Amino acid sequence: ERLGLQLEKSVEYTLTLRDQSGKIIGTGSFEGKVLKCIGVDPDYQEAGLSGKIVSALIEEPRRRGTFHYF
Repeated sequence: ERLGLQLEKSVEYTLTLRDQSGKIIGTGSFEGKVLKCIGVDPDYQEAGLSGKIVSALIEEPRRRGTFHYF
């Protein structure tokens, strides 16, 4: 919510990163070959989480046989 992101109904896969208390601090999704809705809570933006989100996101399409992304 802090980033103005909303879950799109058309996404195929979404992941979240949570802190120790369970609060969502990062998220990302994909639809087909498009990575989308990627964001990190402003309080955690210096922690390198966006790279971790993208790396984790591309693992699922790779598992499905997709190797090119936008």
